[in-house]
Formats: sequence, C-alpha cells, structure tokens
Amino acid sequence: MPMALNFQPATRQVPGSAVDSRCLCRSTDNQWFAQAMPTRMLLLVIIVVSTAGCIETSGGRERAILQGKAAFETHCCGCHDGKLSDLAKIPPNLGGIFQRPRLIGGAPATDVQVRSIILAGRSGIMPSFRDTLSDEEIGNIIRYLHSIGPQTSPSATK
Repeated sequence: MPMALNFQPATRQVPGSAVDSRCLCRSTDNQWFAQAMPTRMLLLVIIVVSTAGCIETSGGRERAILQGKAAFETHCCGCHDGKLSDLAKIPPNLGGIFQRPRLIGGAPATDVQVRSIILAGRSGIMPSFRDTLSDEEIGNIIRYLHSIGPQTSPSATK
C-alpha cells in the first residue's frame, strides 16, 4: 500500500497524525519510519562494505611494523645505527624521530617529509631509495619508525 504524504510545515500539528520533523512532512498512516528502514539498512551496509579495507587491523599493523623493521635493517641500519665511522658525516639515530617536532635538518617530522627524504636522499650524504624501495616498503619503514622510542637504537629493537 503506497504511503500518502501531505507536505506541510512540521509546526502545524494535526490531531491524530504523526509529524516527522526530519522531512517536515505528516504521514497519514504512521508508517514512514518502517518503510524507510530497508533503505537505511542498505545504505549502512554499503558504507560498511566500502570502508572495510580502509581500517587497518591490529594484526595488519603489527605485520607492517615487522616488515618495516626488516626493511630498515636491510637498507638503513648500515648508516643510521652509528657503527660506520668512515662516513664523512655521521647520520642521525632515527629512534624517536617522530617524537620530535623537527627532523635533524629542520624540516617538520612528518610522514610526508620522511618519505620525501627516503625517496630523494640527501645530496652527497644519503642515497635515494626511489629505485630500491617500493611505496609499501617505505610506508612500513615509517610505521616502524613511529613504533620505536627516542632512547631506542632502531637496530636494537626486538
């Protein structure tokens, strides 16, 4: 049975009718909410399904951190653990890098800035990893760096 709607301002209350202030209409059969429920449920399901991949699970995050640690140990620790004394300039220890407001060079300590440095390198100081690391590997290294504290040497973390 089709629902009969009489569009009138919600402030006009007619005895014996239900007024829906959300749509400013009066339903003559009081079934508006029940009839709109399937549409609302479908919309909710669409929203949940479409955003399901956007939520990083705890297990996924931990796995990414472990992969980031492995990539860091392979590509970064050679210089950033402070054990290479034959370098012209000693690279900084990156433990706690995101707990500081600024990086050693003065740039803001943000994911975007760290990613930029990893991709471009530092002229004459740090090589570019643009052709060496994938976006996923760089993201995992950044997650790993977020997970370690300032007193921690990245190569000494578990």
